[in-house]
Amino acid sequence: MQLGVLLMAIGGGLQANNAMQKKVEALEKSNEQKTEIILRMEGKFDLLNLQIQQLKERLEAKKIVHTVGFDAANIVGERIIER
Repeated sequence: MQLGVLLMAIGGGLQANNAMQKKVEALEKSNEQKTEIILRMEGKFDLLNLQIQQLKERLEAKKIVHTVGFDAANIVGERIIER
């Protein structure tokens, strides 16, 4: 009798162990997928930051050109035309 109960408990434990192992494997796969997504997003953020920096530099260069053109127009007395 005790042997039968023990075998049933072992069988139940093995089933629970197998179920938990499947859950762990599913979580590991999900974790790998999420890690890949995060790495791709980091790359996109780096690219976006670079593009933002380049746009800032271009804007600053246009401000400088505009200021120089405005100053020159005031000296000469001409109107400035923006592009």
